[in-house]
Amino acid sequence: MERFDRTPVINNFLPDRKPMELSLSKTRQNCRMRGLLLLLAGVLAPAAWAAHGYALWGDLKYPRLRPLRLCEPECAEGGELRLVSNLRYSTFDKYNPFTIKGSPPAYLSGLMFDSLLSGAQDEVGSGYGLLAEDVEVPPDGLSATFRLRKEARFHNGDPVLAADVKHTYDTLVGPHTSPAYKTMLEDVDGLDVVDERTVRFRFKRKNREMPLTVGGLPVFSRKWGMANGKAKPFDQSSWTSRSAAARTRSARSPSARTSPTCAIPATGRAT
Repeated sequence: MERFDRTPVINNFLPDRKPMELSLSKTRQNCRMRGLLLLLAGVLAPAAWAAHGYALWGDLKYPRLRPLRLCEPECAEGGELRLVSNLRYSTFDKYNPFTIKGSPPAYLSGLMFDSLLSGAQDEVGSGYGLLAEDVEVPPDGLSATFRLRKEARFHNGDPVLAADVKHTYDTLVGPHTSPAYKTMLEDVDGLDVVDERTVRFRFKRKNREMPLTVGGLPVFSRKWGMANGKAKPFDQSSWTSRSAAARTRSARSPSARTSPTCAIPATGRAT
C-alpha cells in the first residue's frame, strides 16, 4: 500500500508566519535570556561592602553600636589633658594645621577635627563610622560612598553636610595646603556630592586601602575663614570666634561619652 504523507496537508492549515512576527518572537526570547543572565550575574557577583565601617581584611570586629573593648563608655566627662609634643619643636606660630608655612600645635588636627571614619586601638586595618553613618564599597573597589549622620554637628551647631566634605577635599588638594595631602590622595579621581548627606569618592585604580585613607581625612566647615560673607584664602585662615564651625562635633550616643574610639557612634570634641 502506498504511504500517504499528511505533512503537506497539515502544513497547509498552519498560518504563515510573517518576517515581522518572527523578528518579534526572537526579540522577546533575547530579552528573556538577557534578563536571566542579569539575574544570575546579580546572584553570583560578590556583594558590595556596605556596613557601619570598613575592614581591610575580613570582617569588622565590633557590630554596630557596641562599645569598643579598650574604652569605658561611662567614664566621667571634663578634666584637663596634658600631652608632650611628638614633634621636633615645642612651640607654634599658627592654628591652621593644614597650610604649608608655619608650625601648628602638636595634635591639633587630631583633637580638633573629626573624620568620616575612626579606627579602633585593638584592631588593625579597620575604620568605624564617626561622622559617617555607613560606608559602601562596590566589588570593583573603584569608589567609596559615605552617608553622614544626621546628628553630626559643627561646634556652632551647623549640621555636617556633604558640601562640607566636598569643600574639605577640594581645599586639601588645592594650592594652599601641605603637599603631603596631594601625595596621599593621588589615587583619588574626584569626589561627587550624591545628595545632602551622601558623598562618593572615585578612585583611579583599585586600592583596598583607599576607603580608609579618604575616611580618615579631617572634615571642616565651608564657613571656616569667612569674613563679612566672603571667604579668605585658606592660607590666611586661622582660629577666630567666627571659625569655631571648623571644629566638628560628632553624634552623641548614650553608650559613648568620651572618645571617638569608645563606641559607634562616638562623642564630640572638647570645646
